[in-house]
Amino acid sequence: MKNYRIFEYSYQKHIDAIRALAVFVVWLFHLNPNLFPGGYVGVDIFFVVSGYVITLSIFRDIEKNNKFSLFEFYKKRFFRIFPALFFLIISTFIFYLFFGYLFEINYVSKIGIASLFGISNIFYIYLKSDYFLENELNPFLHTWSLGVEEQFYFMYPLIISSILLLSSYFYKKKFKFLLILIFTFLIMLSFLCFYLFKNTTLGNFYSPLSRFWELFLGCLLYLVFENKKINFNKIIIFTIIILFFFIIFFDDLINNIYLTLPLVTIFASIILISNKNITNYINNYYFLYLGKISYSLYLWHLPVLYFTKIYLQGFIFLVANIIIVLILSIISFHLVEKIFRYSRIAQRIFLLIIFGLFIFLSLFIINVKVNQNLNFNNLYNNQLNNLSNFFKNYNIFELNYNLSNRSKWDVSINNQNISKCENSNSTFNINRVIDQDCLIKNSNEKIFIINGDSHATHYFPMINNLDLNKSIYLKTFEGCMFVPNIFVIGKENYKKKIFKNFYKCQEYVTQQITNIKNMDTQFKDVYLILSSRYIAYINQFLLMNKNKVIFDNDKIYEVIFNSLNELMYELKNIKIILISPLPEFNHYPYSCFLNKKMCKNDLIYDLKRVERLYKVLAKISSIHNNVYLFNPYNKICNLDKSFCSMYDSQKDILFFKDTDHLTVEGSSFLTKYFELFLDKNLIN
Repeated sequence: MKNYRIFEYSYQKHIDAIRALAVFVVWLFHLNPNLFPGGYVGVDIFFVVSGYVITLSIFRDIEKNNKFSLFEFYKKRFFRIFPALFFLIISTFIFYLFFGYLFEINYVSKIGIASLFGISNIFYIYLKSDYFLENELNPFLHTWSLGVEEQFYFMYPLIISSILLLSSYFYKKKFKFLLILIFTFLIMLSFLCFYLFKNTTLGNFYSPLSRFWELFLGCLLYLVFENKKINFNKIIIFTIIILFFFIIFFDDLINNIYLTLPLVTIFASIILISNKNITNYINNYYFLYLGKISYSLYLWHLPVLYFTKIYLQGFIFLVANIIIVLILSIISFHLVEKIFRYSRIAQRIFLLIIFGLFIFLSLFIINVKVNQNLNFNNLYNNQLNNLSNFFKNYNIFELNYNLSNRSKWDVSINNQNISKCENSNSTFNINRVIDQDCLIKNSNEKIFIINGDSHATHYFPMINNLDLNKSIYLKTFEGCMFVPNIFVIGKENYKKKIFKNFYKCQEYVTQQITNIKNMDTQFKDVYLILSSRYIAYINQFLLMNKNKVIFDNDKIYEVIFNSLNELMYELKNIKIILISPLPEFNHYPYSCFLNKKMCKNDLIYDLKRVERLYKVLAKISSIHNNVYLFNPYNKICNLDKSFCSMYDSQKDILFFKDTDHLTVEGSSFLTKYFELFLDKNLIN
């Protein structure tokens, strides 16, 4: 006889019905966010339902056993969540090694590990990741919501235990009253974090503090409506269903999660407290079965989508995705979820496996650390690189397309990686004048100096491939706009009055101006290449000039013009080449490269994005005889045919390695155009 425990709770159809609806709309959203822009709210429905169900479970345990056990609660939650999640992460990662994008192995593996520890949402906050801009490179994106729930499940029983003590244990009315009072307060507090701290860590999309109000709302609903049936008028039911589906299909018209999420939680609340009357409209066996397997379905839908997006298209992609997700979800539910949830033998075996893995990894790390004397981060990266290099010989994608090498920025200066010549807040040294490691000295005649941010760095192959006897000096600063006297400050740091790191950018600019003047005495012809991602700084950050924040957009462009104009006068003996902005995209190039989809940007919108800055740079060029403007935009984009692509399939040129940085081959592609530009304007 199987060692299964009897499931003691009565089955409630309306809970499975709303779970099925929630997972279904999330699945639709990830399948096609353009067609179902509001599908992401399914996660918020899950949060409300989870709060309701977990409170129901706790109260039935208290009523049955006349006590509440923290140990039993945590044990139940562990075996409810972790085995299926563990099975998903391990099997997906193994499959990833053979069929995924190996060049993202570091990112994917760290998200997977964070998911196992229930902190992937915290990791996304650390990465400053945007849920709505995420692309197909992350099969574990959806685990952020599990992180929120697990953090809630850790805290929630502690609150229950504390209130039990405060209410003299089992004086039920007082106990419930205190809970209702505290939950109401916590809902208000969390909602304020969600609504008032929109652009801060507290109110981040992934933050548990801005999401707990939805879970506590579910808890409160159970406490208030535990033994009550609410029979809503059919007009009310019809209205909220219409409103819900309007959000699913037309959320892009609302475009405001601070309105959408409260409306969706109201929808979920009405279904929960209506008990059974709404279920009569969706009393279908197969639909309710989706609710039963909703956890496994939620776990598997995104990893399957990740792989099918890589290799399939069109109708085959859609059918294969649905079939594979359903098969894996059913297997996971019956052979993982149910067994490890109810079988003591299976639970013990699982704990032994986890303990064995922990011991093995601990001994391995200690052994490698002792022998190689590496810190943990370097140790992790080294082992991961070894794993990636090994599987390149077996990975289908790499064997067929070699995309890792083509998208990797593997460029050297003086036998060291080019990253050594890119400053950051942590590596910048004000006392280091000319960095000889970043100077390629082949001639005293001509030197090309490359300054700016990462959008200057990616032009190094273009300059290096020039058929000229030349020297090159590259010194850039990531996240630094090369404009004197303008400080680029993150909005959150400005609120916290954290300015220290942002002064380093201007120290770098001042240092490089000194270097440029010094090199003018050492070389016959000095060519200064200036490039920065100006528009991103203007749109996404705050800019300060003379210790005042500039909020007016017209004023920002005016200040940039004046500062650059003054710099041109200061460097009037130097030949200066300003590089205007490149096209940018909303997605990475991999689907384009493989399936020839998601290749193009919205050219009309993108030209408007760059238009104003281009006019500023062109005006500066027209004023100064020593300043020239090179425009790579129309070399990559086909303006006659009104499109711009990340990848030219006819010429087999991959221009971009991400949304806005050139690949080595993309930068090298521009060399011939830059040579013509030099011949026409600068070099006799």
